[in-house]
Amino acid sequence: MTRSYTDQQIIEAFRAGGDVRNRAWEFAYKDWCNRVVGTIVHKGGSREEAKDAMQDAYGPFERRICRADFALRNRLSSYFVTCVYRHWAGGKKGRKLDLVEFENHHLAEFAESVEADIIQGELARVLDETLARLGERCHAILRQFMESFSMREIAEKMGFAGGEQVAKNEKRKCQERLETYLDEHPAIKAHIQNLRYG
Repeated sequence: MTRSYTDQQIIEAFRAGGDVRNRAWEFAYKDWCNRVVGTIVHKGGSREEAKDAMQDAYGPFERRICRADFALRNRLSSYFVTCVYRHWAGGKKGRKLDLVEFENHHLAEFAESVEADIIQGELARVLDETLARLGERCHAILRQFMESFSMREIAEKMGFAGGEQVAKNEKRKCQERLETYLDEHPAIKAHIQNLRYG
């Protein structure tokens, strides 16, 4: 039999990690699932869409809950339902989601921050997959550049004997390859732009 948890116990279990965290999620999922699915189905979605949105939201939701600055002002299930709903609604083409849809401004702000984390994670994944298609060398150079390494640091990490100038030349060539690849794959380019700029 699954034990029952208070919201504070769930938060503490998430922060503790391991089996304690897993058992808390098992309880939360069973306890919150029908409410999430019901909310999305009521708004015109499907059970599958609700479950997909839950899958996308649970990691960023948990990370936000575990932050030291998180203050519990509502039921934890309300935070989760709001996050999942916002993520689902934001993914519907032509559907503009206004904060007015949420009765509680604090919940809306929390859901907005979780959604931003989901989008950042998806953008990082898509960019990494795209860079990997350019080959190991370009992937490494452009990844380091995106992580704000200097040209000198990139030259050292990549072992370029010619130093910064060689690193600059290689980065430029890799950027050109990336632009060509994205021009040849407009769907990927559009997806990246959509994630970046909404």
